[in-house]
Amino acid sequence: MRNNIVFFVPEWCSSDSSILHSQVLSVASFLSGHNYDCLFIGSDIDCEAVRTNTLEIENKYNIKCSLSVNPYGYAGVKNQVLCTKNTLAQHADKITDFSPDIIYTRSLFASFFIRGFSNKHNFKTWLDVRAVLSAEIELKHGRRTLGYWVIRYLEWLEFSRAERLSCVSNKLASYIKSKLTANKEIEVIPSCFHGRDFYFDKESRDRIRSMLGLKNDEKLVCYSGGISAWQKAGTIAEVFRDIKYYTDNVKLLFLTKDVEAFKRLLEDKGIPPNLALTKSCSQKEVKDYLSASDAGIILRDDIIVNNVASPLKVAEYLICGLPVIMSPNIGDLSDLVEENAVGLLVDLEENIARKIIDYVESNLDVSTRERCIKLANEYFDRANYLESYNKLF
Repeated sequence: MRNNIVFFVPEWCSSDSSILHSQVLSVASFLSGHNYDCLFIGSDIDCEAVRTNTLEIENKYNIKCSLSVNPYGYAGVKNQVLCTKNTLAQHADKITDFSPDIIYTRSLFASFFIRGFSNKHNFKTWLDVRAVLSAEIELKHGRRTLGYWVIRYLEWLEFSRAERLSCVSNKLASYIKSKLTANKEIEVIPSCFHGRDFYFDKESRDRIRSMLGLKNDEKLVCYSGGISAWQKAGTIAEVFRDIKYYTDNVKLLFLTKDVEAFKRLLEDKGIPPNLALTKSCSQKEVKDYLSASDAGIILRDDIIVNNVASPLKVAEYLICGLPVIMSPNIGDLSDLVEENAVGLLVDLEENIARKIIDYVESNLDVSTRERCIKLANEYFDRANYLESYNKLF
């Protein structure tokens, strides 16, 4: 007998969210191959996008899909609330007809509205917690605003009342349990890579390195991501500004959609183009550039937002064979990287340029790449968490 799951995630635009595809639709696709029937309920910007992406999602992920137009936009709490209410109103009958055993959500607002709906129809709810939203709001505003207290209450409410909970790290599970009055089981499933999109490709490595003009003995460290302050892109640029005083043999690749912003950043930091490369590519091409690199880098501040996180980039670096240069205390992953000797932990308070040079020039070989890929397949392959998914039913 197959179980029915509704994935109710209207807060991300279906045609313009890599997160939606990598962390929601790929999960639905995976479960559809393991005795589950999945229906995705989402939204898009207009009627044409709804038609086009409904078919694309159904064909690509082998799941059922129903989208509606979001006339409110996706930025801001108010628009997300309105989008969520509107999407649920338009799909209430479809969800009821599908008769789900459980309804998946990943935002507090979606969980709140879907829980009220589910109570009327005796459907179970599953909240997949990805972050501490109240802490993110406090970080953004530098203080505990009214919005902080509203979200903090909503976190407690939804953590307490959702029938099933999952999250991305053991540290996040501990945080959630510290906010609950009753003991509740939480399934920990880290951010996993989508196996069809990420793997080490030797041919791509040779082609991309040739295109970038890299010599065989030159080391390329890749940063894949955006330029937001919390991503510490400026700090990474400053580290490589220091590295240039020691060697020209270690170069930095910024793989990003924000190419022009990064070029301005590098110019402001006084970093010449031959030492820091800036490239943009499609999602399908990301693994080609990662395969061409020798290490990945991710730096974060030591705060609760990062202490409970599970950045997908770490999984993508490792499955492409890249050891990870990273800050301590990033969720469960910093300890994982250190314990398995697949990277270097660096303290932002130290001068880390010399440590990075020594590491990439003396510790990277074929066995390192193989060790990274092995760990990624063990820890970040979604198939290894099928039992955890089954427990949620």
